[in-house]
Amino acid sequence: MLYDFEMHTSTLAEGMADSEQISVNVIERIRRNHALEHATLHMLATRIENLRGGGYAAPTGYYVYGNADIEQIAWAANEAIRRMNEGQTRLAVHPGCGTNLATTGVLTGILAFIGGNLFRRARWQDPSRA
Repeated sequence: MLYDFEMHTSTLAEGMADSEQISVNVIERIRRNHALEHATLHMLATRIENLRGGGYAAPTGYYVYGNADIEQIAWAANEAIRRMNEGQTRLAVHPGCGTNLATTGVLTGILAFIGGNLFRRARWQDPSRA
């Protein structure tokens, strides 16, 4: 089984209010679909040289767009699910993912800001101003 969605959310949702449970449900579904979107793009890349495309994950599924026809996308989606079920979870991460790139950029900016502030306080102080 690729992902035991019901078991995971029921364990995670214990003690949460109904609105919090709905939020967790939506986030988990988007994460699952995002992984399948990546795996589908990996599979398409094995059949289409110089694949140009992308995708968008939503709670109800995912969209794939680019230079592929519907038959190729259907094959890739089924193959992605099959391989993920077999344990090829590395397919869930795609090097060209915009979400991964944005997250890396934001974290780098935050760390640079923190580092800059730490070193600014540790700089040499002019003794005449002390």
